Amino acid sequence: MAGLEVAVLLKVPSAGISGILAVSKAIKAGAKHVKAEKEYQAAVPRLVRLVEELRALAKAQVDASSIITEFAFFSSGLAISDVTSSDIDRKFDRFNDQMVEQDRLAKRWVSQIDETRIHCHKVTEYANELDGMARSKKLKNLFGLLSPRTERLDELRRQLDEIAEDDYMVIEQYRKMADAVTQAITEIKHALYLGDGNAVERLKTADAVLSARAADFRLLNEQGTEILTEIREALDVLEK
Repeated sequence: MAGLEVAVLLKVPSAGISGILAVSKAIKAGAKHVKAEKEYQAAVPRLVRLVEELRALAKAQVDASSIITEFAFFSSGLAISDVTSSDIDRKFDRFNDQMVEQDRLAKRWVSQIDETRIHCHKVTEYANELDGMARSKKLKNLFGLLSPRTERLDELRRQLDEIAEDDYMVIEQYRKMADAVTQAITEIKHALYLGDGNAVERLKTADAVLSARAADFRLLNEQGTEILTEIREALDVLEK
């Protein structure tokens, strides 16, 4: 049941972050258009700042999911079958250190959640400035500035509005992400320290739980990584 709770908690952030991905793709697609048109050059600095705020939101997502996806009890050269009762105490010390470190990373990430609201407000500020520029050129909105031929303008603007204006919703998504990280670490700790069986058996169980929870977080991690890639490529064009 606990594993189900983690998966359920992650559904909301995973769905919500798709809006940031759509916006990032649209900006990357329109970046060359903005750079190529002399009349749009004044918009480039503001567009860069908007993209940087979206990057901060995506990085927070990757940082949170990486706490679980990059956590490993065993290095690539060590199979779980190599762990025996004769050296379990030494290995348990190492694993305990890892648990403490992942716990510290999780708590630090949770403490920084409210900073995402600042990024949301900045998105609003830069989007509004860009919209003013777009209207002055008789284009429809921010995405009209990116490309007069861009399809789905209203849908993309709606997604940007959700990111920028409903900061409560974005914060709630990140809080659910934090709850999922905390729940996953709690499950791993329980299996490692309070589960049934001897130390070796508990370690194997904990490793299995970790693998399952890492699978739950993988989509979130991949989404965030894709957004960062789109943003990096857009900035490569805009900052040339």
